[in-house]
Amino acid sequence: MGAVLPLLFAFLAFALWDRGILSMAIRIFLAYWVLGLVVVAVPCVIKVTRELRAGYTTLANAYQQFEQRDPVTGETIRRAGDPLLIPKRGRGTQRLS
Repeated sequence: MGAVLPLLFAFLAFALWDRGILSMAIRIFLAYWVLGLVVVAVPCVIKVTRELRAGYTTLANAYQQFEQRDPVTGETIRRAGDPLLIPKRGRGTQRLS
C-alpha cells in the first residue's frame, strides 16, 4: 500500500506532463492531504485543550503534571505528578487502587 501512491503519482505525472494538467493534479493531491490533516488534527487539539483546562488528560504518555483519566470511563488512573503509566502491548494500563 505504501508504494501505490508514489507509483500512481509518477504515472500521472508522466501521462499528464504535456497537457498542463499536472499542476492541477498536484493541487488536488495537496488539498486532499491538507484537508485530511485539518479534519483529524483540529478536533484532537480542541479535545486536549479542553482536558488540560479542566485539569486532566487522557493521553497515555504526556502531561505528567495533570491527572490521567481513562478515555472511555473517565476514571482516574494516575494522580497528578505520579510517574507516567506505560501501557503494555495488548493490555490496558493499571488502575489506581
